[in-house]
Amino acid sequence: MASVNSVAFGRVGVFWLFLKAMDDYYGDCISNANLPDSLLNDHMRLMPLTEMTRYLGLIEEQVDDELFIAKAGANIQLQNFIPLHNIVCSAPVLFTALIRFNALFKTLQSDSEVKAVRSGNILKWSYNTESFVAQERLQDGIFCTWLYLHLLRHYLGEQYSPISIHLPGSRLGKAGEVDAIFGCDVVWNAKQTEIWCSIDALEQHIVNKPKVITTARINQLQVIDYINIPDENDFARCVYELINYARAFGYPKLEFIAEMMMISPLTLQRRLQKEQYSFSELVKYQLLYNLAPQMLQEGLLIEKVGEELGFNNPQSFTKAFKKAHNSTPKQYLENLNECK
Repeated sequence: MASVNSVAFGRVGVFWLFLKAMDDYYGDCISNANLPDSLLNDHMRLMPLTEMTRYLGLIEEQVDDELFIAKAGANIQLQNFIPLHNIVCSAPVLFTALIRFNALFKTLQSDSEVKAVRSGNILKWSYNTESFVAQERLQDGIFCTWLYLHLLRHYLGEQYSPISIHLPGSRLGKAGEVDAIFGCDVVWNAKQTEIWCSIDALEQHIVNKPKVITTARINQLQVIDYINIPDENDFARCVYELINYARAFGYPKLEFIAEMMMISPLTLQRRLQKEQYSFSELVKYQLLYNLAPQMLQEGLLIEKVGEELGFNNPQSFTKAFKKAHNSTPKQYLENLNECK
C-alpha cells in the first residue's frame, strides 16, 4: 500500500512513445509540452507519474478530445523507445517476446503489476496499478493496452485484433466508438486492464527477421541504473531520483522537489533529516558522485556535463566538482587515463 507523499515513477521513454504518437496524430504536442530536449532524449531517466499525468492533462486540454489516448495510441511505434524495442521485439517468437515484455515492465514503471494467465484456449494479459485516481487509471490502462497490442501486431500483423479488451472505468465516447478503434469488443468497468487473445495465435506466429536497432549501446553501469527503480515508499531514494529528473529544468531546488511531492519544503527537510539525510547531500551524491563521473568517462565535454547537471556555467560546475572530489574535472580525467 502506497503511503502519503509516496512517489511512483515511469521511464521518460514510455512517456515519449505516447507524446510522439500524439504529435503524429494531432500535431504540435511535442512543442506545446515544452519539455527540455535533455529530458526527452534520456529515455531511461525516471519521471514522476504525477508529472506525466500533468502533461497529459495539458495535452488533453489542447486537443479537446476525451478519446485522445485511444485515438493517438494507434500511432505508437515501439522503435521510438529503443531499449524496449531491442529487448522485446528481437525475440524470435511471440511467446518469448511476451515473457520479456512482462519482465521488463517492472523496470519501466513502479507500482505496477503485469501478468499473463491461460484460461482454456484464451490468454488473458492483465495490467494493474494503484498509482492513479479512477479517470487517470482508465487513461493509463488504454495506453498500456496500446503498448501490448502493438507488440502483438509486430508478430501477428498490423490488422490483428484480440478477442476483447477490458478497461477499468466508465465508457468513453459514443457506444461502440472505442470498440471500432481497437477492432474488438471493449468491456468497461473492469477491475483491471485486460487483453484476451487466442492461444492459437500465440503458438503459430513467429518473426522471420527480427529487426534490432544497433545504434544504442548500454554499458554495465547503465544496466544497474535501468533495473534499479526505487520503491515508491523509500522516501530518500525517491527524492534522489526526483533530483535527477529536476536537473533537466536547472539546478535542483528544494522547493521544486517539494512541489512535485505535494509537501512543503520544511516537511521535505524534516522527512530527510529523520532518515539522516539532507537535501544538499542528496544533490551532491546524485549530481557530483553519480552522474558527473559517468558523463566524464563517457566522453562528454566538461561544459556539456555542467549543463546537463543544471549548473549555470562551467566554472560553478568545476568548483563544485573540485570540492567533492579534491580535483577538477580535467584532473579527474587525467588520473583516470593514467590508471588505464
